Amino acid sequence: MARIVPFFRRTYNTFMSSNDPDHGLDDVDTEPSEPLLDGEAEAIADAEQLETHLASLKAVRRRNYVRLGIGTVAVLVFIGIFVRLSRWKRPFDFVSHKQPEFFPEYQSQRVKIRYGPFTVPGRGHDNGMKDFITHEAKAPCENCVIIWMQADLEFLDGKQAGVEQGMWLHHTVLHNTANSAVHNCERANRRQRFFASGNERSVVDLSRNGTEKIGYWFGKGDTISMGTELMNTKKKERTAALTITYEYIPYLPEEFSIATPVWLDIGGCRSELPVPYDEPSFELDSPAWNSSLNGRIVNVVSHLHDGGTKLRLQKDGKDVCVSEAEYGITRNSKGHKHDMEMSHIIRMSGCTDLGRISMGEEWTVKAQYDLEKHEPMLDEHGQPEPVMGIAVVYVIED
Repeated sequence: MARIVPFFRRTYNTFMSSNDPDHGLDDVDTEPSEPLLDGEAEAIADAEQLETHLASLKAVRRRNYVRLGIGTVAVLVFIGIFVRLSRWKRPFDFVSHKQPEFFPEYQSQRVKIRYGPFTVPGRGHDNGMKDFITHEAKAPCENCVIIWMQADLEFLDGKQAGVEQGMWLHHTVLHNTANSAVHNCERANRRQRFFASGNERSVVDLSRNGTEKIGYWFGKGDTISMGTELMNTKKKERTAALTITYEYIPYLPEEFSIATPVWLDIGGCRSELPVPYDEPSFELDSPAWNSSLNGRIVNVVSHLHDGGTKLRLQKDGKDVCVSEAEYGITRNSKGHKHDMEMSHIIRMSGCTDLGRISMGEEWTVKAQYDLEKHEPMLDEHGQPEPVMGIAVVYVIED
């Protein structure tokens, strides 16, 4: 300490003299400098070493700040790419939990899943219609029994997207890609279609309002592929989300039976058929399906396009279920005649508890249309769009 004090005293005197107005440049070297003591030299060396060390620390800190900034940007870019890719594969999948309505004693759960978002062109492009395929769509559960399902359509703000708003849920179909289909199509590699809905938004209630312990088994490893067609009757493109509400039991209770969906379609392997030329009233028959299972029919859900009146499910040529279309009046129906009040299907009646189905029986569906009574959907040339006629028959196998 005794060595350092003279050094700082000398430094102070030098500083004061440098700020003396009478001290000029000519005075700097007028007197010979005093020789440094050993302690002063060591102090100077220590100070220089400290200054060098501090400069080194500052350089390291600057490098660390630069590295941290680059790392942060890289992480944000990676997260952005990951989110982008995730949305490309499974773009929405917002899940909201609802109050279950059936079987609380089995820990039932109800969820609403938003799929999409789906951007649909204005009516000037492809008549405002667009198909969307979603692979590995969000499933409500696994190793569970689905007892209730219903589809709907809404805008991204949660508001209803219906015919009154110029948006159509033309149809949506869910495939379980882990299961093979039972259907009236000769192709053996089709996947099992276990749920379908159109603009009528039919409810699939396998539990019959909680009175039947029946459901659709969705196992571990099962995946959903979803095909959806939407229509926009407005001039500008709009974006909407498909929603499906599921109620399920998160395991398989011993008391529950599992339903197998059988898909019967007027087109067989293709779901849409052209409208017969110059025939306003007509009936389209499906290819026959020879039953490959024994069991009990618990529910039938049907789908027609506007203009349809009935879908008849037949066994060996006799009606066992007649599903009738109920129409409601809506405005802004530009898929029909512009700016007119038109009628649209708002509900399809269903059938339950139809008795037994046996192997070898011949099953068909027949779709009845009356385009004079109910106007069909029209394409951009004013011609009727192709039509559908589908029955999903749920069977408890023996």
